[in-house]
Amino acid sequence: MVEGSTLFGWALPSSKKRVEGAKIAILEKPLEINMGEMVSGMRFKDSKELSRCFHEEEELLRAMVNRLIHVGANVVISMGSIDVRAQGMLTQKGVFITHHYPEYHHLRHLASATGAKFVNDIFSISPDDLGQAELVE
Repeated sequence: MVEGSTLFGWALPSSKKRVEGAKIAILEKPLEINMGEMVSGMRFKDSKELSRCFHEEEELLRAMVNRLIHVGANVVISMGSIDVRAQGMLTQKGVFITHHYPEYHHLRHLASATGAKFVNDIFSISPDDLGQAELVE
Protein backbone atom coordinates (compact mmCIF):
# COMPACT_ATOMS: atom_id res chain seq x y z
CA MET A 1 0.00 0.00 0.00
CA VAL A 2 1.31 3.41 -0.93
CA GLU A 3 0.94 5.99 1.82
CA GLY A 4 2.19 8.88 -0.24
CA SER A 5 4.23 9.89 -3.22
CA THR A 6 5.88 13.18 -4.00
CA LEU A 7 6.19 14.42 -7.55
CA PHE A 8 7.82 17.76 -8.09
CA GLY A 9 6.10 19.74 -10.80
CA TRP A 10 4.15 22.94 -11.13
CA ALA A 11 0.47 23.42 -11.54
CA LEU A 12 -0.40 26.08 -14.05
CA PRO A 13 -1.23 29.40 -12.35
CA SER A 14 -4.87 29.25 -13.45
CA SER A 15 -5.19 25.61 -12.42
CA LYS A 16 -6.93 24.32 -9.36
CA LYS A 17 -4.38 23.95 -6.54
CA ARG A 18 -5.88 21.07 -4.56
CA VAL A 19 -7.89 18.04 -5.67
CA GLU A 20 -9.35 15.49 -3.30
CA GLY A 21 -10.43 12.16 -4.77
CA ALA A 22 -8.12 12.68 -7.73
CA LYS A 23 -8.60 10.80 -11.00
CA ILE A 24 -5.27 11.22 -12.79
CA ALA A 25 -4.66 11.14 -16.55
CA ILE A 26 -1.03 10.98 -17.65
CA LEU A 27 -0.65 12.11 -21.27
CA GLU A 28 2.39 10.97 -23.25
CA LYS A 29 1.74 13.42 -26.07
CA PRO A 30 0.99 17.13 -26.08
CA LEU A 31 -2.63 18.22 -25.83
CA GLU A 32 -2.48 20.46 -28.86
CA ILE A 33 -3.10 20.55 -32.58
CA ASN A 34 -0.50 21.88 -34.96
CA MET A 35 -2.95 23.22 -37.52
CA GLY A 36 -0.53 26.06 -38.28
CA GLU A 37 1.93 23.59 -39.78
CA MET A 38 -0.85 22.04 -41.83
CA VAL A 39 -2.15 25.33 -43.22
CA SER A 40 1.26 26.87 -43.93
CA GLY A 41 1.40 25.42 -47.44
CA MET A 42 -2.30 25.80 -48.20
CA ARG A 43 -3.90 28.57 -50.20
CA PHE A 44 -7.15 30.06 -49.02
CA LYS A 45 -9.64 31.83 -51.27
CA ASP A 46 -10.72 34.14 -48.50
CA SER A 47 -10.40 34.79 -44.79
CA LYS A 48 -13.56 32.74 -44.11
CA GLU A 49 -11.74 29.56 -45.14
CA LEU A 50 -8.87 30.33 -42.78
CA SER A 51 -11.30 31.22 -40.01
CA ARG A 52 -13.18 27.94 -40.59
CA CYS A 53 -9.87 26.06 -40.30
CA PHE A 54 -9.09 27.64 -36.93
CA HIS A 55 -12.66 27.01 -35.76
CA GLU A 56 -12.24 23.30 -36.60
CA GLU A 57 -8.98 23.27 -34.66
CA GLU A 58 -10.71 24.70 -31.59
CA GLU A 59 -13.57 22.21 -31.89
CA LEU A 60 -11.06 19.34 -31.98
CA LEU A 61 -9.38 20.70 -28.84
CA ARG A 62 -12.80 20.98 -27.19
CA ALA A 63 -13.52 17.34 -28.11
CA MET A 64 -10.22 16.27 -26.53
CA VAL A 65 -10.98 18.18 -23.32
CA ASN A 66 -14.52 16.83 -23.22
CA ARG A 67 -13.20 13.29 -23.58
CA LEU A 68 -10.92 13.77 -20.56
CA ILE A 69 -13.81 15.22 -18.55
CA HIS A 70 -16.18 12.46 -19.72
CA VAL A 71 -13.94 9.68 -18.37
CA GLY A 72 -13.67 11.53 -15.06
CA ALA A 73 -10.16 13.02 -15.12
CA ASN A 74 -9.78 15.89 -12.65
CA VAL A 75 -5.96 15.90 -12.76
CA VAL A 76 -4.12 16.03 -16.11
CA ILE A 77 -0.36 15.60 -16.29
CA SER A 78 1.17 15.98 -19.73
CA MET A 79 4.70 15.13 -20.76
CA GLY A 80 4.29 17.68 -23.55
CA SER A 81 2.55 20.99 -23.84
CA ILE A 82 -1.11 21.79 -23.41
CA ASP A 83 -2.58 24.33 -25.83
CA VAL A 84 -3.51 27.54 -24.02
CA ARG A 85 -7.13 27.21 -25.22
CA ALA A 86 -7.30 23.66 -23.83
CA GLN A 87 -5.78 24.94 -20.57
CA GLY A 88 -8.62 27.44 -20.30
CA MET A 89 -11.24 24.81 -21.02
CA LEU A 90 -9.78 22.42 -18.44
CA THR A 91 -9.40 25.03 -15.72
CA GLN A 92 -13.00 26.16 -16.28
CA LYS A 93 -13.97 22.57 -15.45
CA GLY A 94 -11.86 22.69 -12.26
CA VAL A 95 -9.11 20.36 -13.51
CA PHE A 96 -5.61 20.44 -11.97
CA ILE A 97 -3.09 20.72 -14.82
CA THR A 98 0.65 20.39 -15.14
CA HIS A 99 2.56 20.06 -18.39
CA HIS A 100 6.03 19.88 -19.93
CA TYR A 101 6.87 17.34 -17.26
CA PRO A 102 10.47 16.33 -18.06
CA GLU A 103 11.09 13.41 -15.71
CA TYR A 104 9.69 10.28 -17.36
CA HIS A 105 10.93 7.99 -14.58
CA HIS A 106 9.04 10.08 -11.99
CA LEU A 107 5.89 9.70 -14.04
CA ARG A 108 6.45 5.93 -14.18
CA HIS A 109 6.56 5.94 -10.39
CA LEU A 110 3.43 8.08 -10.24
CA ALA A 111 1.64 5.72 -12.63
CA SER A 112 2.70 2.75 -10.53
CA ALA A 113 1.63 4.39 -7.27
CA THR A 114 -1.77 5.51 -8.57
CA GLY A 115 -2.62 2.79 -11.08
CA ALA A 116 -2.62 5.27 -13.98
CA LYS A 117 -1.75 4.14 -17.48
CA PHE A 118 0.13 6.34 -19.92
CA VAL A 119 -2.32 7.70 -22.49
CA ASN A 120 -1.12 7.97 -26.05
CA ASP A 121 -4.47 8.76 -27.72
CA ILE A 122 -6.94 10.94 -25.83
CA PHE A 123 -9.87 9.69 -27.89
CA SER A 124 -9.27 6.11 -26.74
CA ILE A 125 -8.88 6.93 -23.03
CA SER A 126 -11.15 5.06 -20.65
CA PRO A 127 -11.82 5.34 -16.91
CA ASP A 128 -9.55 2.30 -16.46
CA ASP A 129 -6.60 4.41 -17.68
CA LEU A 130 -6.95 6.89 -14.82
CA GLY A 131 -4.95 6.67 -11.65
CA GLN A 132 -6.40 7.49 -8.26
CA ALA A 133 -5.15 9.44 -5.29
CA GLU A 134 -6.81 10.74 -2.16
CA LEU A 135 -5.15 14.14 -2.58
CA VAL A 136 -3.18 16.04 -5.19
CA GLU A 137 -1.83 19.49 -4.43
